[in-house]
Amino acid sequence: MSLSLEDIMDAIKQGTQENRSLDKIIKRQQAEIEFLKKEAKKNNVIIYGVPEEKDEHVVDTLNVVKKVCNEVAFDLPDLVINNCYRIGRGKNPRPICLSLTSNKFMSDLWKKRTEFNRNKIQIAPDRTREEREYRRKLYQCLQSLKKYEPTCIISRNYIKLKGQNYSLEEAERLIFGMLSRNF
Repeated sequence: MSLSLEDIMDAIKQGTQENRSLDKIIKRQQAEIEFLKKEAKKNNVIIYGVPEEKDEHVVDTLNVVKKVCNEVAFDLPDLVINNCYRIGRGKNPRPICLSLTSNKFMSDLWKKRTEFNRNKIQIAPDRTREEREYRRKLYQCLQSLKKYEPTCIISRNYIKLKGQNYSLEEAERLIFGMLSRNF
């Protein structure tokens, strides 16, 4: 039984079409996974700078968070707390992950952000590993750009420079252009 060239070409075409179809399915599933990761962290906040006691338990952590919230006049009822725990190892104090059940309380918490900062406590969104890596690279670009333009800032995953938003890739090209002009 020998295969003709046409049979082989048809089999290759069919395999190519199947691969394209599977690539589409994989991309769709990856996008869905990314969405679900973000959705799971949507009502989480990371709190930095809260002192940690030796042998602190989850209940102690929750009480410390409530105390800190009371200091900035933010009422945090037990009903809206989904979870509260320290994350990481080693460095002291470890950050706290606070998971809330209500979007409303999350937005109210963000409104009090500056008051937390006055108490030397910082709050940040709970980001996925990919988002943290992207933000780290964005921050490195920001530091490089600040040498040439000190007023640039990071805003919503963009670098804002002279009123214009630049993605990470655009900012890297901008830095490369600035460096090449200086040499």
